[in-house]
Amino acid sequence: MIKFNIFYTMRGYSLIKVAIFGGSFDPPHRGHQEIVRRAVEKLDIDKLIILPAFLNPFKRSTLASPEQRLAWCRTLFGKMKETFTDDQIVEITSVIGLFNFINRFNDSLGVLPDA
Repeated sequence: MIKFNIFYTMRGYSLIKVAIFGGSFDPPHRGHQEIVRRAVEKLDIDKLIILPAFLNPFKRSTLASPEQRLAWCRTLFGKMKETFTDDQIVEITSVIGLFNFINRFNDSLGVLPDA
């Protein structure tokens, strides 16, 4: 099962609905692309953030560096106007779970969870 975390946030004076799709993307592939395409099509969202993890908490290593996986995600998803590839987690020097990132994301942007 794939879970999207959906939030509301302010952009200017408008409230927008944002979903986060996190993963190791090691490497990103057509399956990831299809999941994102369908999510954008089926979910009632304004933007979908692609969030490559520094290191999957269930893995000990990755095949590619975080920077390479980020670049691959930008290439794979960059033409989809509804998506945004976030590099914040790649800049983190320690392993962090998506749950912890989402909590920090909420705190830093004043995000309201979807009820």
